[in-house]
Amino acid sequence: MLLFEAGARMQCRCSAGGNFYFTLVFSAIRCSRGLRSSSSFPLPYRDAALRRRLLLLLLVALLLDLVPAFTGQQHPGNRRGRRPEGKRPPGKHPEDTPQTSTQSSDASHRAIPRFIPPSRARSPREAAYLAVLAAERDQAFIADYLADWSRRKRPSSSEIGLATLVANVACREAASLDFAIEALAGAEDVRGGRRSVKLKGRQRAVLRTALAQYKYCTRMPLYAIVNDAVELAKEYGGGIAFASFTNALLRKLHPDPTSLDKKASEADNTRVHQGENFVHGGADGDIRPLPLPEGNSEKALATRLSYPPFLVKALVQEFGKSHAISIMKASNIFPPVMARSRIPEAKAPKLSGEAIEDKEEKGMGTEVHSAVDLSPEMAASSLSDSLKRGKASWETVESLPMALHAPLPLPYTLGVVHSDVLLQLLTQNDGWYITNGTPAGLLARLAQGAAKRVLADSAAEESRDPVLQVLDVCAAPGGKGLAVWDILQGQGRRVSLVMNDVNGAKKARIAENLARFGLSQEVQLTVGDGASLSKKDVANQTDSFVGSVIEQNGFDIVVLDVPCSNAGVLGRRPEARWRLKDGVFLKELETTQFSLLKHAEEELLSKTNRHAEIWYLTCSILWGEDEGMVEKACKELGLEVVVDAENEGRPLRMKVLPGEGLKGAFDGGFGCALRRKASPHM
Repeated sequence: MLLFEAGARMQCRCSAGGNFYFTLVFSAIRCSRGLRSSSSFPLPYRDAALRRRLLLLLLVALLLDLVPAFTGQQHPGNRRGRRPEGKRPPGKHPEDTPQTSTQSSDASHRAIPRFIPPSRARSPREAAYLAVLAAERDQAFIADYLADWSRRKRPSSSEIGLATLVANVACREAASLDFAIEALAGAEDVRGGRRSVKLKGRQRAVLRTALAQYKYCTRMPLYAIVNDAVELAKEYGGGIAFASFTNALLRKLHPDPTSLDKKASEADNTRVHQGENFVHGGADGDIRPLPLPEGNSEKALATRLSYPPFLVKALVQEFGKSHAISIMKASNIFPPVMARSRIPEAKAPKLSGEAIEDKEEKGMGTEVHSAVDLSPEMAASSLSDSLKRGKASWETVESLPMALHAPLPLPYTLGVVHSDVLLQLLTQNDGWYITNGTPAGLLARLAQGAAKRVLADSAAEESRDPVLQVLDVCAAPGGKGLAVWDILQGQGRRVSLVMNDVNGAKKARIAENLARFGLSQEVQLTVGDGASLSKKDVANQTDSFVGSVIEQNGFDIVVLDVPCSNAGVLGRRPEARWRLKDGVFLKELETTQFSLLKHAEEELLSKTNRHAEIWYLTCSILWGEDEGMVEKACKELGLEVVVDAENEGRPLRMKVLPGEGLKGAFDGGFGCALRRKASPHM
């Protein structure tokens, strides 16, 4: 009876999830002491033989329980069959094989791997979730993760677009979506105030992607969103318990909020919680509303517009609150797809809206694309904007941001692509290049008249035809270098272009683009760190004639598109904003930017050509990376901003803010042309 009682107690402790090993060891120690001092045991246990048998039983039980830890066998008292951590049976593993409907839906007992490959995704929504999870863990950029998924699974463009749209929103609007999660959960502390819902990263990602679908995929019914989220919760979030929580939380959303009467909607959807108003905001029915904080305090703006408080404060200080709000709103919109022609005054593509509809109905539209034909960014833009019936397929950009205005027109045709079919045709045409309009516009202004400026002294020598030596230091994927080549080729001078980047993978990307446009033999490629690349390094990787000229004279133009905060392109790069949580990261970037400028001036820029220029470019709109860096370079490196004599003597220093230009099609960015200060004796 006593042995049965002891065994029952051990079994209860094991089943209750207690520390079984501690219990056994403690009992063994107590029994061993009891052998020496019978007074420490109750009366029934004072028999010496019984104490020895009990001690032996405990030691045997301990040994039996330790055996599975070394053999990987299931412990008989473990009904879920948990394996000791680090031990897996041979063959397929749960994280390598997607869970099917016939498998257990409770995933809480199996470890989720830190990195989940894109090949595991079985649907666009799962791909979006895994991309968000990888970005959250700093394992991959969303665009790269989804590009890998599209290469492996070859989904249709609509599926790529859905995955990209949901993943970008879930990452970009993380703060506002988290606020909505807290509000929907209705978590309150004992004092009636708000308390945060404790969720793991993989659980929060499930809810963010579900709310992103609800907000922007307005044609998707709520039950479908909930069902998808529940399946993801079972698979990745921890099992049935979290799946039930997910289901209950998402069922609080209105299935069709746009059908509510406006006054009733305002009355029903306004909540007061700990002194703050929760309002549901949308834009003319284009999105479904979610709870958001009201007011224009920096804290409310950081949550409602989903920005780190540090970045909100920096933008408000630099641009003022009203302008900063406009910039942040513009950066929360996925920019449209743009294309430029490679020759001046090219005719805009002609493809009527009726033709687009006909081709889509015949299977030439959204379902025709493969991963090679369409990037995730293009697909997302086409899903959210381009597939609206009755919209023109092409819109030529005639309204430029103020910074890009000049007496001369752009040296190419630039336009917004509104058709999935037209986009495919342009990607297959070597006369057009899919581009971001802002860097293309900045380079166009820097390059216009550059041959005349830079070769001013050499042009006077009739005995020789000078060649413009150009280096693009951080060239991948090749769009900037290609734009420079196209523009300078039209200025009557021969151009020798070298495109460089830091590793072989980026060099391969550049080579792929050059091959597509037939420039593999015209442009030379090198590999090297821009902060230490020397003229000799370039000479050793290029042909002997070009290398000897470069090693002796250096470059007439050095294009320096430096690593930056991406504060001007947050609509395209959703992860970028969350790196700006404090000033530490910015200071590191500014240090890198200055070192690149210093090395370009000291080592790469021609010392024999006093008109040689550095074209400094960023995708940022922050003063420290843009105007502040130029001021520092002028003060400490002896540089000056180049003046455009053909444009009323204006300095070649330009900043474009997000949301400018044709219907807000342009991102933010900065460009400036620098050269060494003229000697007072010259």
